[in-house]
Formats: sequence, structure tokens, C-alpha cells
Amino acid sequence: WAAIRKYREPFTVDLNEAKVRKSSGNHAYSGDAVATQTRLGALVVTPDFAMLPTNEEIAKWLHEVHCLRGPVKRLACETIVRTGLRITECTELQLTDIPTKINGSWPRTKVSSEGLAVTVHLGNKGAKVHPGSLESVRPRTVYLPLDLAERIDHYINEVRATLILRGIDREKDKAVRQRLMKGPKPTHLWVGERYGLPFSSGMLRKAWTGVPSCPSGWHPHVGREFFAVETMVRYAKDLCESRSVFQVSGVNQLGWLDSLLSQQIKVILSPIMGHMSEDTTNLYLRKLK
Repeated sequence: WAAIRKYREPFTVDLNEAKVRKSSGNHAYSGDAVATQTRLGALVVTPDFAMLPTNEEIAKWLHEVHCLRGPVKRLACETIVRTGLRITECTELQLTDIPTKINGSWPRTKVSSEGLAVTVHLGNKGAKVHPGSLESVRPRTVYLPLDLAERIDHYINEVRATLILRGIDREKDKAVRQRLMKGPKPTHLWVGERYGLPFSSGMLRKAWTGVPSCPSGWHPHVGREFFAVETMVRYAKDLCESRSVFQVSGVNQLGWLDSLLSQQIKVILSPIMGHMSEDTTNLYLRKLK
């Protein structure tokens, strides 16, 4: 806390390699020992919060992802930044996860002030429906901003099928090409421009970081941090404007705001981010300050 407030310089804590047993899991090896790092002593290590990029830097980065890695990967990257999805949750999105328009409009039950509600079933942290599955027993809802939802809808209806057919046409063997044409098509939302096949989290991460304008330390998990902080900053600004909390008897009511935000981060942010631990959610209060 003192280092974050610039009262002193940060310092590091000595770590030790150790093996610990997993405390939870849903498969036969969940109790096996795994290598990890532990602190020497009881001092809590404050996470190293890197400076988040500006909106201008993110816009330039997204433009380069579009130009150098393709519009589909740009759309997937933007989805992480604007919804807080984990990278695996993003790459495992299914076509059926995105609500379908009815007579040109989104279903009323799926639209709110936050955006278009999308239920995430695959890639979530926590217990799965059965060993080896990516499907979570606790799906959660995220919200696509409506402008982003419209562009994803255009991709689904105007671009995706063409990419799949183009990938099939690249197959030189006619028999294989005919089999692919008649066979089941990919169910994943995102498919690559070259072969029309779903891309992995590793491929998306490479596209994310592999452009010249990628800010230092900017990777998909930091994209989640950016979404979390931006969400709570917007909430705090709206709260301040509605309550005029900074103009009460001429004294800044920072204590009141801090207390309220501490609770609201748990109520608002934790379900959207899919945090398994309250400690993880509390880290964002430090970043918000």
C-alpha cells in the first residue's frame, strides 16, 4: 500500500521453491503435489500492477492486429478487452452462445444497460461437468457492448461461412474436399481467415502480442484487468456525479467512496469476471485507487 501511494520504494520478497498439494479439483490427480513458489516468512507480496495502456494505445494496437493478424483475431482481442473474458473462454465461445436476432432485433430478455447478455459455458475456471471437459458446472454471464455485438453478428452472418468454405477450397485432394464440404462444420465462434478453422488460445495470444505497437506488458490477462478497472472507474464517476460526493462540506469524501466501492466491486465485478476467490476481486480495488 505504501509503495502504491509512493510513500516508499517497492521491495521484493525472497521466494522458495516448494511442492504443495492441490486443494481442489475434479479429476483423479487433483491431490497430486505441484511445484510452486512460497514466501520466506509471512510478509504478503503486493502484486506488481503495471501501468495500463491508454485508450489511444489500445486503438492503435487493435488497428495493427486487424491489419497484420486479420479482422477475426482483432474482433476476438477486442472481445476480451471489452468483456473481461479469459482467453480460453474467448477462444472456446460457440456459435450458439451468441443470441440470435429476431426480426432484425436482439431478444429483449438478452439486452440491458450493460449490453447483450452472453452465457459462457466453456473454459471457465472451477469444476467441470466431467473429467477432461471444458464445460463448467457454473456458467456465467458477460455483456457484449451493443456496437461490438453488432459487428460480431455481421461476422457470423456475412463472413464466417465464407471463411470456412474458403478453407475447404484450399484442400488440394478432391475427395477430402468433398468430404469436408458434406461433413459437420466448426461450432466455435471464431475461425481463422486462412483455413476457416478454430484457432487456439496460443494462436490468439501470439496475434495479441505479435504486433509492433503492442504496449509493454500488454497481454490477454492484462486485458481483463483493463476491463475491470474501466468498469469500476465508470461506476465511480457515475456515482460521484449523481451524489456530488466530492463537494460535501468542502471535504473530499474518499473514505465513504472507498468503502462503497469495496462492496460494489464484489457485487458487480466478481460475477462478471468469474473470480473463484474474493482475494482476487479485492486486488482490483487496489488498482482502482
